[in-house]
Amino acid sequence: MSIVRYSGWRRALGSLSIARLTMNDPSRSGRFVIWVDAVGGFLVCVGDEVTFGQAVADARVDVPLVADVARHHATIRRDAEGYVLDPSGETWLDDRPLKSAAPLADAAALRFGPVALRFRRPHPLSATARIDLASPHRPRPSCDAVLLLAQSCVLGAKPTSHIVCLDWPHEVVLFCSDGKLNCHVPGEFEIDGRSHTDCGRLGPGSRVAGDGFSFSLEQI
Repeated sequence: MSIVRYSGWRRALGSLSIARLTMNDPSRSGRFVIWVDAVGGFLVCVGDEVTFGQAVADARVDVPLVADVARHHATIRRDAEGYVLDPSGETWLDDRPLKSAAPLADAAALRFGPVALRFRRPHPLSATARIDLASPHRPRPSCDAVLLLAQSCVLGAKPTSHIVCLDWPHEVVLFCSDGKLNCHVPGEFEIDGRSHTDCGRLGPGSRVAGDGFSFSLEQI
């Protein structure tokens, strides 16, 4: 990633928290899905605290899992030092039973009951984390991974991207500015059929398309 190319959106982030996005933003409910054409779907959770638990009708967790887990099984919190896993139900961290809160390192192996997961911090310039499902279990709505969104999310062909899109010609960055979710793409692209250059603001259900890439947002 070129620090010069992306210095603009990095300055725009400043000390803003993605959790302060306004009610007109796609993340107003705290969750939304990014559907990336020919790649997959990704559940995005906004805020510094994300809860995991069983997918039941009255589930009050951010990541409802279709599995035999507790209604509120675990919480992952983000602070100035990184991420912390706080168990409520039967939880393992790197094959060790976890009874109290513990810090999470990149590539940590998690298990909530029968659900195996992998915690990732793939991008060196972003605090956003990715949770991969290492067992056949899936969240509801069903998706390929869960993103714990901090201030930015990178989509692109590099292995350091939060969402790896092998055939994309360049990186796309979602970031927060002025309390809204924005999209940075080098050159010309479209948001909901309207032309933009380099940067544009996203709304609930936005469709983004450009030369060699496309994705959409779905509010939950």
